[in-house]
Amino acid sequence: GKLIFDKSNKSRVIGAGELRYKESFKVDSTISFSNGTNILQKCLTNRGNTPTRYSTGYDLKTGDISVFRFLDGDNKGAHFNLFDELKKGAHYYNISKLEKEIDLKPQALEIYMKRLCMFDFEAIQAPLFENQAKQMINDWSKGTINENQYTKGYWENLEEDQIEIKKDLVPYGLLQSFHTLDYKNEDDLDIYYFLAIYKNGRILWKLTQETGALTKDLTIKNLWI
Repeated sequence: GKLIFDKSNKSRVIGAGELRYKESFKVDSTISFSNGTNILQKCLTNRGNTPTRYSTGYDLKTGDISVFRFLDGDNKGAHFNLFDELKKGAHYYNISKLEKEIDLKPQALEIYMKRLCMFDFEAIQAPLFENQAKQMINDWSKGTINENQYTKGYWENLEEDQIEIKKDLVPYGLLQSFHTLDYKNEDDLDIYYFLAIYKNGRILWKLTQETGALTKDLTIKNLWI
């Protein structure tokens, strides 16, 4: 394949707010944190299905990062330092709770946040779920969904999504191999992660069920491709 670089001599990260940015920032504008914050506020958009969720500012010299959620009334922002965060090792924050989580113990990365999850985790045995999960996901890859594998309530929700499921999964081709990567129990829910390797790609699946419930009471979510 080819690696292509799209070169530019100006920033294009403003997006929908570019016009307001050009109106606000001039060649002789003072470069300061407060002025940058004001410009970010002016570049907000609250239109359509893609409003500005959050705005960020970076000090390239100190590594300081500021995250604002102006549309939620957050004008003070949350602030942290890149170098301090790197010392903590791999972890993540929920941006909607960033102000509180920064001062808490770092959260370890979830399995779906790891790009090479097949190599970071040893496959484990989950005989109670693995065969049934493999059968369901294999059926999906063939474009067929068996109603008998689900409870009535779950099937009613799943039935509405069948067309989209088939549309998304069929291009991956037939299932080649299936691996159980992780299991945990949280709030009386059994949570399993399975890696499905298809002819044309791979998907990480998350399956959850209430502890003690029938194995067909499953919630399946496609997390990573």
